[in-house]
Order: sequence, then structure tokens, then C-alpha cells
Amino acid sequence: MKKLTGLLAIGCMALSGVAMAGVAGGRPGPGPDGRPRLGEGDGERREALKKFMENHAGLRERLIKRFDADGDGKLSEAERAKAREAFGPRLEELHARLLARFDADKDGKLSEEEREKARAAVREHLEEIREHLLAAFDADGDGKLSEAEREKARAALKARLEALRDRLLERFDTDNDGKLSADERAKARQALRERLEKLHAAILARFDADKDGKLGPDEREQAREAFRERMGRMHQEVLEKFDADKDGKLSPAERAKAREFIRERLENRRGGAGGANPGPDAEF
Repeated sequence: MKKLTGLLAIGCMALSGVAMAGVAGGRPGPGPDGRPRLGEGDGERREALKKFMENHAGLRERLIKRFDADGDGKLSEAERAKAREAFGPRLEELHARLLARFDADKDGKLSEEEREKARAAVREHLEEIREHLLAAFDADGDGKLSEAEREKARAALKARLEALRDRLLERFDTDNDGKLSADERAKARQALRERLEKLHAAILARFDADKDGKLGPDEREQAREAFRERMGRMHQEVLEKFDADKDGKLSPAERAKAREFIRERLENRRGGAGGANPGPDAEF
């Protein structure tokens, strides 16, 4: 279970750890080339990134596989620049989000107390991911994922990411070149932010009983229980509809039909790719 949760959260932890190291020193101005510099927190951020890369060799291998154009097994300065260009906007966006949420005194950086609140929020988010995984894939109800259950979760995640990529290309790849340009990615990120904001509002509308603008422990548990019930209903519905040989699981062919069914149902609930998001009852 920890291994799978780590795989899902690795990007979040990498970005949040490096970004928090940066915001601790304040937001730097642009460099001579017009791009943001690491600034006062440069050493701490570099050390955080170095430590993270040492602890996650698999991520380093994936970066080399993606950006090592000359195939020499390491990244040249030009190749590193391309990697920074690819991930830089995400770090800057996360930097801004961390400040917006946790910089209580609005001094443009995170104090140690503010950083600890940010870390606590990340830990809470990872715990929610773990609970969602258990709700969806812990078939025997033992509170952890077996290797077979983890494999199902990985397959589901891979299928979901592939379906998401196809939907993003369909909606935002305006020049039809099979990839998203920087401008197209920016539009996709903005659409995602708007969708998440609407989902957050829908969750609050349904579960924020005391109307304080956030979910307390009891309210959060009610939301989680509603999610678990929804996932259980969906799982049973999918099995009844697509488990043609009635063996209690989906073969690759059955799973492909199920994915298409779920994709169409979600799009219909949202009013199509460009439509509005559903209300709280549709989400839960």
C-alpha cells in the first residue's frame, strides 16, 4: 500500500518539497534571460531537490529517458535546460499556490510555522489519497492493498491517465499536432483549476454543515463515506454490466468497454467536454 501511495504522490512531494524550500527565502525576481531565478532560497531548494533525487533513483531514470537526447546516460546543460523548461511552470504555479494558501502574514515567503502548516496539509492530502485507494481497490477489506490489488490500482491509474491525456488533446490541441503547446497547456491548467474550484464548492455546499467555509473532521468523514459508497456502487455497476464471463473481475477487453462507458457517463454528466460541472449530488 505504501509503495503505491508513494508512486501516486511522488510528483506532489517532489514539487511541494522543492517549492517550500524556495518560498522560505522569498520570491526572487527574474534573471537576465527573463526567467525566474531561485533567489535567496537557492541553496536550500537545490539541496532539497538533490536529496529527493538521491532517494528516488527511478525518477532520475525517467528524467534521463525523457530528456537525454544524445543517449549518453546523463543530462547535458542543454538537456537540463529543457527539463527545467518543462517543469519550471509547475514549480512556479505551486510556489504561488503555497503562498496564496499558507503565507498568512503576506510577506512573500513562508515562515517555519507556515511551512509546517503546508507540510501538514500535504500529509493530510496523502492520507486522503490512501483512503481513496483503499475504498476503491481493497477488495478483501483488510485495510491494505495486496500485490494483486495494487496491480489493479496501477492499471486503473494508467488507464485513467491515458484517458485524461486523450481528453486533453481532444479539447485543447487546437493545432492538431498531437501534443499541447505552452499556450494550450496554460489553457488546460486554467480549465482544471476552474473545475477543481467548482468541485470544492460543491463539496462544501453538501458537507459543510456549520458553513464555516471548510470541512471539520466529522464533515470530512461524511464526505469520505459518501465517496466510498459512490465508488462501491460504481464498482458493482461496472461488474454487473461488463463482467460477461461472471468471474468477478474484468478481463482486458471487458475493462476497455467499462472505461469507455465511464468516460461517456462522466462527459454526459458534465454536459460534454466543454460543459458545466455537475452539482454536488452528481459528484457524490
